Amino acid sequence: MQDSKIFSIVLRRSNAIEKAAPGAKRILSCMIADTLDLATSKGVVVSDEQVESWFQTGENYWFGQGVAKDEKEGLKWFRKAADQGHVHAQGCLGVCYYSGIGVAEDYVEAVKWFRKAADQGNPNAQWFLGDCYDGGRGIAMDEVEAVKWYRKAADQGNPNSQSYLGECYRDGSGVTVDYAEAARWYRKAADQSHPTAQNNLGWCYANGDGVAQDFEEAIKWFQKAAELGHAEAQYSLGYCYYNGQGVVQDFVQAYKWLNLASIQGDTSATARRDILAATLTPDQITEAQRLSREYQPIAPTFEELQAIRAKSPRGFEEPAERLFWMNEVNRLLEKDPNFF
Repeated sequence: MQDSKIFSIVLRRSNAIEKAAPGAKRILSCMIADTLDLATSKGVVVSDEQVESWFQTGENYWFGQGVAKDEKEGLKWFRKAADQGHVHAQGCLGVCYYSGIGVAEDYVEAVKWFRKAADQGNPNAQWFLGDCYDGGRGIAMDEVEAVKWYRKAADQGNPNSQSYLGECYRDGSGVTVDYAEAARWYRKAADQSHPTAQNNLGWCYANGDGVAQDFEEAIKWFQKAAELGHAEAQYSLGYCYYNGQGVVQDFVQAYKWLNLASIQGDTSATARRDILAATLTPDQITEAQRLSREYQPIAPTFEELQAIRAKSPRGFEEPAERLFWMNEVNRLLEKDPNFF
């Protein structure tokens, strides 16, 4: 039998790993992977369907779907699909190197893969690439180039890039300071339940930056972000309750929100909470602490998630973003198993 026919048979069987007996999965995976390497070296053309199956195999190993969770094995399959131009595999591979998941952290390698996916129009890869330029990670810092990639992703509805672009306009990073434009981009991300953008939009209204000053509107956005667990927004909301801005002054609510921000490491919140505590009665402190203990972050509703998905390509199903945030969640759980 000719090499190309043998390779074709094996390539079509690459999605059979998850159906194999537990003891045979790793052996089958290695055999198929070796065959793929040989096929590539001999120039055998593979179909888009086959490449997609390799990517799915990578996801299966990464998330432990039908096989034992194995990040290194997942990384191997991501690379095989990425080498064939699979945009989501390229994005996932970039995230792996960016965050040091299943491989040593390597920003230069991350930039390489993010660029490949970004050049194919992937909004999350464009966001990550902009972030690399913004922070000088794996490439020379270039604020103008960062804005270019943020804008490409933001124009596709990516809420992370929309929020970052708002910050660029606020700070004059890569663009001329423009508070109205900052508020515009914050709103786009805030409407997709992006907590940082919600908090920043709240401060736009509180300070009258780019919008008419409106403390009640500021409270609305602080509240949304604080309920999602955003520490800075919790501080912002506590500050408003402390000063009676946009809400009726309430020291118990102020203590609650400042305490929640303090628990997440906000030192400014800790300092203000402790100053406030010195003026409260023991009963007020007890009540505020009870409210803090009972607080649970509010997850977006199913309808809200559906609306967000409709605004952004592949929405939360975007593999690279899901992989990145899954890793962030795991880090939080390592610090506090009861975080959720």
